[in-house]
Amino acid sequence: MEQTAEASPRDGAPEPAPAAWYARSVVDEYLQNAEAERTRLHAVIATARERLAHADAATGLQQTMARMLADALRDVRDIRGAAEHESARLIAEAQDGPGVGVHRSPTSPATEPAAEPASATPVASNGHAATTEDDFFGSLRHTLNGDVPWGPIAR
Repeated sequence: MEQTAEASPRDGAPEPAPAAWYARSVVDEYLQNAEAERTRLHAVIATARERLAHADAATGLQQTMARMLADALRDVRDIRGAAEHESARLIAEAQDGPGVGVHRSPTSPATEPAAEPASATPVASNGHAATTEDDFFGSLRHTLNGDVPWGPIAR
């Protein structure tokens, strides 16, 4: 519905269009609907904020777990390296013959054994040279297959 301005009889300028009025019941209904929508939107925002807080907590937990896993993997790598060096030293001592190696507890203040030659290659008890870490442990697994007696309890 379009309203046009009519010419004013006084000065010939157009008169402003009359204001459109709404019934009080229509205005009240509109305000009630606006308040209901405002309440609904506040609830949606609160739910979204709660979900965001849970997601942030889960993300933080996941990041913490990933850091802990990386630290544990580094520790395992270091422990594995130390165990490989210790097992290579023990195997080298065992191959030197009885009584040649220095046997002591980790806390005893015994003298250090003579330095090994720089070209010492770890050798498994089956006589195969261990060229890499995995070969070394593979040769150790090969010796543990049950055909080699280990101490006083032989199979």
